[in-house]
Amino acid sequence: FKEARVLFLYEAERGNPLAMYDLGRMCADGLGCEADAEEAWRWYEKALDGFYATEEERPWKYTEYRIGKMYAAGLGIEQDHEQAVDWLTLSANQKYKYAQYSLAGLYYQGKGVEQDRKQAFSLYSCAANQSFPYASFELGKMLRDGIGCRANSARSEQRFQEAFDGFTALESKSHDDKLQYRLGWMHLNGVGTEKNIPQAKKYLEKSAGVGNLFAGYQLARLIL
Repeated sequence: FKEARVLFLYEAERGNPLAMYDLGRMCADGLGCEADAEEAWRWYEKALDGFYATEEERPWKYTEYRIGKMYAAGLGIEQDHEQAVDWLTLSANQKYKYAQYSLAGLYYQGKGVEQDRKQAFSLYSCAANQSFPYASFELGKMLRDGIGCRANSARSEQRFQEAFDGFTALESKSHDDKLQYRLGWMHLNGVGTEKNIPQAKKYLEKSAGVGNLFAGYQLARLIL
């Protein structure tokens, strides 16, 4: 993490807003440095200014997505879900699956926009059909519970299987603790795959080993 911080600082000095954003994350979480919320906020502000400058120079669905996400989370600027909806819509209208997924969540929860579960289902479907497993997982839940659509157990299971396969492929490349937690949970509960307690424990141990609290909780329950 310390070496990553040095490299991000090098890039940030040359005006790279992505590096500024990652420095904000590292300061917020205490990765490679002492945790410092004020310093994290300053880096997030600089990153947002950089994304705005890039967008003014040349509108781009990726930049619009990043700005929208920062408004949604209140990073470097006061949280504003209405602004988040506006920016994410710009990106989602260009079929950017990450923006479609994030915008679907706002419609689902009714944040910054009138709650519309059918619209959320539609946006999740657009993202899932571009091989985005997180969207497939949300569709699995909605189809299982009949939220924003008619309940359909067969289609629900199909979407959960898509999500499981997608998470497995992503985890094999990134070894991300959030993916390991999801895979552990799915193995533990037999969602999208056969129930497999040893595999569940394996993934949860990996995730909990780097501090994932959700994985630690599930692992403790499993041990008990």
